[in-house]
Amino acid sequence: NLHEKIRESINIEKVSKIVNKERNRLIYGAPGTGKSNLLEDERQIFGENYERVTFYEDYSYSQFVGSYKPVSVNGEITYKFVAGPFLRQLAKALSPKNNGEPQLLIIEEINRANAASVFGDMFQLLDRNSNGEGEYEVHINDEMKKYLMDEYGLETSVLRLPNNFYLWATMNSADQGVFPLDSAFKRRFDEYKMMDINGKEEKIADIIVDIKCNGIGLINWNMFRHVLNDYLIEKGIKDDKLIGPFFIKRSILEDKDKAQAAIKDKLLMYLLEDVVKRNRGLFEDNAKSLNRINILYGNNNGENVIFAQDFMDMLNEVVEAGDKNETD
Repeated sequence: NLHEKIRESINIEKVSKIVNKERNRLIYGAPGTGKSNLLEDERQIFGENYERVTFYEDYSYSQFVGSYKPVSVNGEITYKFVAGPFLRQLAKALSPKNNGEPQLLIIEEINRANAASVFGDMFQLLDRNSNGEGEYEVHINDEMKKYLMDEYGLETSVLRLPNNFYLWATMNSADQGVFPLDSAFKRRFDEYKMMDINGKEEKIADIIVDIKCNGIGLINWNMFRHVLNDYLIEKGIKDDKLIGPFFIKRSILEDKDKAQAAIKDKLLMYLLEDVVKRNRGLFEDNAKSLNRINILYGNNNGENVIFAQDFMDMLNEVVEAGDKNETD
């Protein structure tokens, strides 16, 4: 009866705006490809009916779903059930008070915590039928029942996802210190999308950076990125470790001092420590430690050698071809 009431009270006008959006979405890809930006743009259609949470290593079920916690009431410490973002947004979706308006929960960096542990028994809810409603239900304890009744006027002993509850997540599998996401978890997401490594790169097509090593100097950021990614692919590096257009923010690339710090301390460090960590073939023999790179980068008028010659051969070929095209 509860779910029938929800269906009857759905705000048709608002639902029509998001009817083509998948309920369960998992967006992943290389750093700087705009995963969070994509969801931030698309969540606008939900208005204020959304909540965002970022997972981290010690994030737990009690934080995500809810648990008893100490709270201050009239100056005295007492214990009460405090809901986490998952239960809050689900309760809002189910509550008759909200007239069935779509509710969204965004999870950033879903694999920085042990997702299966964080979801716990709520994992069972993620299976949806063709109407976007949960196929299974989970029985809840008395504390949750009381919370749902007191806060949202919901009298129920089970939870099941209604079709106006949306769960979107981002994942960066390239970084160190992340948890693997098993196939059973991935299958629960209707959209499991890898971001295009060059998506929306036209937004920074005019950005010129100064690479102060190997005599590279001023070069178009996208051109440098393309050659770098092509080189990494040839060396067998996986797609999710490549460099996206927004690996360094535009605002930083436009600031000469900040850009230099980001290239040395962010880009080169990431390439050395995360991308080519095992063979480090991208770097010259004399530049295979962060300490050496810090010493070499930016000195000797940017002539110090950091990148290996085979990478420089690829880069110089592309630069020369570009110069020839401009001349023609």
